[in-house]
Amino acid sequence: MFAHAVETFDENDVAALYETILNHDLMPSLELLMEQLSRYPLDPARVFTLAAQMALHAPDRQALKFALVVLSFYQLPEVRALALLFSQHDEFTYYALLCLENFPDRFQADCWMLAQCVHGWGRIHAVRALLPTLNERDKDLQDWLIREGFHNTVSDGYLAALAVEHGHLLQKLSAKTLDNSLLHASGIIIAALLDPSSPGADMSQVKDGLKLVKEYLRHLSMNEQTHMHQPTLIRLKEIIVDSETTDDLIRVLQRKGWNTDRDLRRQLALVLDDDDLFLSAYDS
Repeated sequence: MFAHAVETFDENDVAALYETILNHDLMPSLELLMEQLSRYPLDPARVFTLAAQMALHAPDRQALKFALVVLSFYQLPEVRALALLFSQHDEFTYYALLCLENFPDRFQADCWMLAQCVHGWGRIHAVRALLPTLNERDKDLQDWLIREGFHNTVSDGYLAALAVEHGHLLQKLSAKTLDNSLLHASGIIIAALLDPSSPGADMSQVKDGLKLVKEYLRHLSMNEQTHMHQPTLIRLKEIIVDSETTDDLIRVLQRKGWNTDRDLRRQLALVLDDDDLFLSAYDS
């Protein structure tokens, strides 16, 4: 049907294609759609014209998504411009990224700019696309990732573990001192990793997770403003003292020895000003 509409540009054929697009969910068949489009020996100029017109004038979101998928076959400045325009809406970010991948020299900069403009699923998609482009020289990007980039309006759990790994959070927490902004962001990341309903990797899957938490507590023990960190601290205390928990994540961390680690117990007690917890760190 798409091929026929491209060949004829007939109003009825285009309308029939449009109706079909609206009645089908694009995501489950996205790879199949792209494979089929690559096989058809269609006039590239006509395909581009139809897709570009649909992107610019279609009143329906599903049609715009379809148009962006088709446009992702073209490495043209016009395609990049359209992708950047529509990518700043969370619902279209994923599809726009398909187009932007065709411009590798600009992809990292485009992704970073885009990730700062969207805050829901768009940020999740943009950050995930950005991560493979990072290298050791990208200090500003790494810093942004753990201070702000992981945060989104869907769930911080989607990007928390990725931020720890690619933002080198443990290395930053190993510093002698830490600014309040980074300490606050670290607390949010750790809270997301300790959330049993997190949709992404949890703390049990984070390399050196226990060391990460200890470094976080070390900095927190030198900071007077701990009230915003209370939910995370209470969660950590549950891991240490709740021997009858039914929480699967807590049980996994306990099997890893978190509840018997004296340094963790002592550091948490100092932050919470909990004498009983502190004394228990020295019980035999």
